[in-house]
Amino acid sequence: MRARGMDSGQKGRWHQMNKAGSHMISNLFGDGQKPQASEKKEKIWRVSEVLALARQQLEGRFARVAIVGEVSQFKAWRSGHWYFGLKDTKSTLNAVMFRGANQKVPFDVTDGLEVVAHGRLTIHPERSQVQIMVEKLEPLGAGALALAFEQLKKKLGAEGLFSPEHKKELPTFPQTVGLVTSPQGAALRDMLRVLQERWPGLRIILAPTRVQGKGAAVEIANAITHCDTHGDCDIMIVSRGGGSIEDLWAFNEEPVARAVFEASTPVVSAVGHATDTTIIDFVADQAVATPTHAASLLPEKQHWQSQVDQAQKVLTSSLRRQIADAHKQLIMLHKSMPKPKLLLLQQQQILDEAERRAYEKLKARISQYQQRLYQLESRLKAKHPLLVLKTHRFNLAKMKERLEARHPQTTIAQQHAWLSQQQSQLHHVITRQLHQAQTLFATQTAALDMLSPLAVLHRGYTLVQKEGSLAASSTSLQAGDDINIRFSDGVAQATVSKTTPIKEKK
Repeated sequence: MRARGMDSGQKGRWHQMNKAGSHMISNLFGDGQKPQASEKKEKIWRVSEVLALARQQLEGRFARVAIVGEVSQFKAWRSGHWYFGLKDTKSTLNAVMFRGANQKVPFDVTDGLEVVAHGRLTIHPERSQVQIMVEKLEPLGAGALALAFEQLKKKLGAEGLFSPEHKKELPTFPQTVGLVTSPQGAALRDMLRVLQERWPGLRIILAPTRVQGKGAAVEIANAITHCDTHGDCDIMIVSRGGGSIEDLWAFNEEPVARAVFEASTPVVSAVGHATDTTIIDFVADQAVATPTHAASLLPEKQHWQSQVDQAQKVLTSSLRRQIADAHKQLIMLHKSMPKPKLLLLQQQQILDEAERRAYEKLKARISQYQQRLYQLESRLKAKHPLLVLKTHRFNLAKMKERLEARHPQTTIAQQHAWLSQQQSQLHHVITRQLHQAQTLFATQTAALDMLSPLAVLHRGYTLVQKEGSLAASSTSLQAGDDINIRFSDGVAQATVSKTTPIKEKK
């Protein structure tokens, strides 16, 4: 098989497997030298005995192998087991991965994918073929989670979830901010502090959710939908502090991406650090480096968050090493124990094969009968009198609709409605103009009353007239002149006996 694209560890396991295979062939079939003559009678073996011995030797020699190859003829059976081939340029090896093991594979397995299969070699009890019972499957080169990330990214991109025309603009001055994050996380405290510093009195709605672990993706998607439909938010921030790719994996799952895409509220993705990239970053209307940055889209970053994330990474790395050491010890103990489930799994494989053959035959027979039934049904439907009558009724209904639309009564009713509308609008305009004219008249009348001389007489002042003219000064009068004194309520006649000028004080 090919060793192209393998790292040093995989190449080492590859050479060990070749060496072990050579020893097995030598033990089973000799070293190529002519056997010495023996006087003992050669033992006669049954086929099943030879295969049982070969399987025992093969399983003992290759109880744990890693094989690199290209997946071909992949089939996921209804029992949950996977059947496929591992091939290179020269050979193909059958492989089976039972349901308990394949449920741990995070990426989609398809034909043409180059993988490294970890497991044990055995011989199929019925077909007498060498196969590998796969316990762990990894993509060649990229990690399993990285491959799953790229597969989902490609799928959602093809559906248009990342297209720029679907991006919504963020409001310049949001009045209400929705926070979708963990209520126990440090990211929430940072965002609340920054938001209160930037916008005192800002309305903040928290949609609490777990941000990592099994089932966290569904909780995050539900929190986004609830905040979008019931929160009356101007903007939503979906956030989580930094961590490993496993810690952030909930934000790489399809339910979260679709919830963000379907939200009518603009969404900001603030997951992890600047170096972290998740699927939600591509779907969101804007992606920023950190939760603090999102809270400050008027922004500043908090450096202590990176220290917490670094400590978390160190702790995660230490735990992984301990788990890996414990896993190695568990594998060693597991190898030393008998495998009572092996025969049961092989019998399940035989049953799956028999069920597959029966299912294919039954499916072909049903398909033939369905095809004949569809042909007869199509012929009957084409000539059925009810279908012809239905077509004529439909055409008559269409003609009736067109005649009713052109009927004179319909036209008269439309014109009458239009005239009523015009009359109502004209009455409204005349009433408004009359009201404006009355208001203007009242205003101007009040202004004239204030400027009238008669208004001054009502306050106790009088007018002095001589020979019909207004006497504005005492110098215009002489003793003996007849004058008229005008009051607000009448006129008095008088004769001037004397005039005395008044000197102004300096």
